[in-house]
Amino acid sequence: MVADRTVRGDRGFATIKVTIPEGAASYDFPTYFPEGFISLDRLELVRLAKKNEGYLFPDTYLFSSDMTADDIVNQMHDTFEQKIAQFDAEMKKQNMSESDLVTMASILEAEANDDSSRRIVAGILEKRIAIGMPLQVDATLRYATGRATAQLRVSDLTSNSPFNTYVHLGLPPTPISDPGVGALDAVVHPVKTNYLFFLTDSKGVMHYATTLAQHNANKAKYL
Repeated sequence: MVADRTVRGDRGFATIKVTIPEGAASYDFPTYFPEGFISLDRLELVRLAKKNEGYLFPDTYLFSSDMTADDIVNQMHDTFEQKIAQFDAEMKKQNMSESDLVTMASILEAEANDDSSRRIVAGILEKRIAIGMPLQVDATLRYATGRATAQLRVSDLTSNSPFNTYVHLGLPPTPISDPGVGALDAVVHPVKTNYLFFLTDSKGVMHYATTLAQHNANKAKYL
């Protein structure tokens, strides 16, 4: 009976399994949701996901097929709040804001491909900020322009976009994706090295350098 289902929280709708990968960006959200959601406005989903960029936890969810974009975003944000709590003490110890933690973690998701390299890259980017060097990461420009690294234009590299980390010092104004626990942990536990540069080759292998000359040699060799 309907009354019985209501008491049990069973609304009679199917559940749909949806996996949001770590590093997912708002503009990709509709691709993760299969057909079958009867009340989902996909444009609204993108709008809300962008509004909450960085603060929606990537995970595998069982969503009811009648959920709206607002329902989905609220559930993902609630999960984020539960997950981020484990970093409260470390953020306080390091005098780090939640915004800086999440924004840096979102960059690490795009720039490194495993926990070990994320920690090394976190140390490199932390060092760049400390010495007043621009972060110079393509991921923020990809977020702003929608163009892949190979498609970025010279004008993109010199644009005044707040997401242009070649021009503006420090972190971009907002996260560029929704990071997972591994990337968040890398921010509060960076590996300090002598490196100042890094790149990823076509096979996904990271290569590091301490000087610009070494970095340029790595680009010539691996890219």
